[in-house]
Amino acid sequence: MMNKNFIIKSGLVIILFGIAIYEDNRVISFIFFTLPWFIILYPFFFKKQIRNEELFSEENKKNKSPIRNLFFKSNKDAFEYTQKYFSNYKLEAKSVYHGICLTPYLVQIHCLDNNNNNILTPIVVEKSKDLKKKIQVGDFVLVGIEEVKELITSEKLKKLGITSEKKDYESKLKKKVLRDSSKGVILKKLTLELDIKSHQFVFDE
Repeated sequence: MMNKNFIIKSGLVIILFGIAIYEDNRVISFIFFTLPWFIILYPFFFKKQIRNEELFSEENKKNKSPIRNLFFKSNKDAFEYTQKYFSNYKLEAKSVYHGICLTPYLVQIHCLDNNNNNILTPIVVEKSKDLKKKIQVGDFVLVGIEEVKELITSEKLKKLGITSEKKDYESKLKKKVLRDSSKGVILKKLTLELDIKSHQFVFDE
């Protein structure tokens, strides 16, 4: 059975050719003689163009390589990456920061001080009740800040006379840090895998 569209187009072409043949006005005759050729040839070029676009699209899909996540060699490397390439903010309550566990109760994070300088400062922490993973020294973690207090830095400790050269260094350091550091909660333990799409480190769950 012949296609309905083909029958209609064929009839239209015959009519237009007929008008072109019997029309005395050369301009009108030329127009009616040209139109049938346009009707005949247009579908051919149109389909060819669509096919070319389809082939081009398929080729793009073949050549398009999948986006791969980044993997770091160590927790230290991952933490240093966040310092260089993640946005840095001042320390605020209810905000979240990346950090490295110095002790089971102390995490070092990076943030901005009051002069917008990048600093490393310790946060006294406890583990979230929802966090089932065991936390060890050196782990890469996500810390939620509960209370903002003093931003303790190595420069500030030197000014206070708390240096490693002195005999009572460890006791003074521990007292100062535990008493005056900001408080927070370890929310998540992080892996060494950085999800490229979300630009976030994958949780260790």
